[in-house]
Amino acid sequence: MKGKDGENDRHNGDDSSAKGSIKTQRRKKKGKTNNQPKKPAKRKGIGYLIAYIDISTWQTRMENEPVVVHSLPPALLQPFTCDVEKGLSTGNMQLAIKNIGKGRANDVFPHWMFMKVIPEKRRGDPFVDDPPAVDCSIKIKRAEGFPLDVGVEMFPQIRQSVMSLPKLGKGEPVQLYFSNCVFYWDDQGTQHATCDRYRLDLPSSNPLDRIIGSPSFMCDGQPKSGKFMSDLSGHCEN
Repeated sequence: MKGKDGENDRHNGDDSSAKGSIKTQRRKKKGKTNNQPKKPAKRKGIGYLIAYIDISTWQTRMENEPVVVHSLPPALLQPFTCDVEKGLSTGNMQLAIKNIGKGRANDVFPHWMFMKVIPEKRRGDPFVDDPPAVDCSIKIKRAEGFPLDVGVEMFPQIRQSVMSLPKLGKGEPVQLYFSNCVFYWDDQGTQHATCDRYRLDLPSSNPLDRIIGSPSFMCDGQPKSGKFMSDLSGHCEN
């Protein structure tokens, strides 16, 4: 029995020694791994620093950039006429723009505009049915415009114009849309734009339209007057 117990004791002792050796090796491996330099963390720190610098630069530029907006809808200074055969003829118009940013706007160009008569009876052709688009991503050649300092409002005028119409039936109701973009540059030479779309509303005797008017009229050749109202779905700026 003793012999067996002795053998068991020796066996148990050998097993404990082996386990201790394994643990020692694991500790050595673990210690060796922990001693390696943490390069990814260093790279992450550099990345955070670059991102912080970029954000700070962006915030500084935003705090000093101009922001030119249409402070009022465009205004018809004279009656307009719409004739099925002769087209649409507008009198002089007036725009309203203002720099509400914190930097001067340079080479302001407010005369990027489109006017479109749209039949209320859709044709199934987007070229005829859709109102004029607004797109602030358009790049234009920088021309010699005028400067607009912070807080300054100006009212550029547009000379009378004539445009053609889609094929219309006699007495067919239509609507008139007008889109306008103002382009300008900041002191770093970056181009900016603000675009808005408007719909013309005319006075109406209909009780439902008495407050804001009606967008419907006919191209019967008679002089008409109205006010442009903002189309909330037609706005962009950058």
